[in-house]
Amino acid sequence: MEKDAKFGAWTYHLSGIVRAELGDTAAAINDLTKAIELNPEDADYFQNRAYMHYNQRHYDQAVSDATKANELNPEDTYNLEILARAYTHLDNTSAAIDTYRRAAAIDPVNADHWNQRADRLSEAQQVTPTAYRDTVAADQVELPQFPGGREALKAYICENLQYPEQVKATALTHQVVVDCLISATGQVTDCRVVQSAGKDFDAEALRVCRSLPRFTPAKRAGRPVQCWYQVTLTFAAHEASCCKQQP
Repeated sequence: MEKDAKFGAWTYHLSGIVRAELGDTAAAINDLTKAIELNPEDADYFQNRAYMHYNQRHYDQAVSDATKANELNPEDTYNLEILARAYTHLDNTSAAIDTYRRAAAIDPVNADHWNQRADRLSEAQQVTPTAYRDTVAADQVELPQFPGGREALKAYICENLQYPEQVKATALTHQVVVDCLISATGQVTDCRVVQSAGKDFDAEALRVCRSLPRFTPAKRAGRPVQCWYQVTLTFAAHEASCCKQQP
């Protein structure tokens, strides 16, 4: 009976991964939930559901699942990455920084990578009272500006965006939302997917956003500051109308 339950859980897990790749995240989460009900001791099931919740902006659920995955497999730093990112979106920057430090402690080979993430959050926290997003009206922040404005940004992305093969073969539209951290010197220093369309689309969206040329940086009280800038990239079968910036 136990063997049958584990096999059933694995089947639901596999189905969930496939549904996620097809862009049906809600159904994927349902499949992962069934897998967890049948086998609540598999860290991968919680990890994948945490990632799906994160991409749907269900940050509380992502924290819960990533925490459970970490309890089941404390050596997997990917659980900690999901956890830290979810904490960041919940404006719990201190917890996010602590989580990245934990990842550095258990992954000494990549400790610099994890500590740099913690350091960036710590620096952003010093610049912005809302930590992760520095675009609230009360702060009187003048947002970053792409050279030539939003239409120029749209043209740049549409010119450089390369379409994964699956979008060419269908009439489906896939959308990825990326948060870009624009430094006080106008450079893109960090990019994070906040709304996923699947692995291939996310990777291409990140590649293009990381290639963006220097912005005019954000300003507060006339002084340049680092600031998050959100870009939406749309992969359409016959059109590459891509971007908008949201405060």
